[in-house]
Amino acid sequence: MGGLPMEEPSQPQKTPRRRLVLEVLALFGLVPGVLWAIRFFGGQVPTIPLLVVLGGGTLFFLRRFAPGQVRRWFHAPWPPGEVRRIGVQFGIATFLLTLYVHFLEPKNFLALPRHQPWIWGMIVFTYPFLSVLPQELFFRGFFFHRYERLFRTNGARILASGLAFGLAHAFYGNAVALILSTTGGGLFAWTFVRTRSLSLVTAEHALYGVALFTVGLGRYFLASGVQVL
Repeated sequence: MGGLPMEEPSQPQKTPRRRLVLEVLALFGLVPGVLWAIRFFGGQVPTIPLLVVLGGGTLFFLRRFAPGQVRRWFHAPWPPGEVRRIGVQFGIATFLLTLYVHFLEPKNFLALPRHQPWIWGMIVFTYPFLSVLPQELFFRGFFFHRYERLFRTNGARILASGLAFGLAHAFYGNAVALILSTTGGGLFAWTFVRTRSLSLVTAEHALYGVALFTVGLGRYFLASGVQVL
């Protein structure tokens, strides 16, 4: 993928490649499949507690095996050019999503801020910390640290991270969540590859998530039997 900085894979070479492949299949294929099955058969998935545990476990692993990287990821600067790019992309995406909801799902347009402002406010202030940060630690920080060397190019790494992120949202049981999550995961992975700034990627992810719940698409990220808040 032209123009993207290359970084040497950080995963120690002593880990067999075959084992890494099996880990990827289990974590990003089998686990989402199990969550989907639980939801399909009417079970409940305590999403936020699960994400908090996932984030805590991921941070423990990274601080244990890649403490220097964790510090660099959180203290990496936000290049002005990247911030402008993210702002332009976010503005265009939000405009298109707003038009979609306004004209095709008018009953859902700005539903949360208009009818449930307290819930909307809780999402705005808690979503970045309870949901976004754990996801970025796992799908960007852990994924790239552990499995980067499985993919030869940055383009392949971005695609793999985006697909893994999308599949993790498959248990919501609708195409909108799957498509938006896969696309968003690709965008966040692209930013991470370009900047290695986990804080910037987390901010970008939070912007899109809050926008979705604001314009009226949040219902696609809620499913029967799934506790989000």
